[in-house]
Amino acid sequence: PVQTGFYSASDGIRDIALGPNNRYVFLATDANSAELQVVDISTLSSPVRIGTFDVAGSNDLNGIAYHIVNDRIVAVGDHDSQELIVVRPQ
Repeated sequence: PVQTGFYSASDGIRDIALGPNNRYVFLATDANSAELQVVDISTLSSPVRIGTFDVAGSNDLNGIAYHIVNDRIVAVGDHDSQELIVVRPQ
């Protein structure tokens, strides 16, 4: 294997899901104020963050999935009041 590109999420990445047409990846991270990160991977040699979502409270995301039919991101967190989170990409 040969590395062709990289992206730094500023903190630990716990899970990854491919988005529509495999152009985007959705990252579940430990990053405060950017627990959900959307990265454009259309140019694999230089992935670019194009959006973030701040989950309320001190809620790190542990897992993530993308539902293509409903165009929704489903994530699981570790905060008692928001263990399942559904987000609509914009």
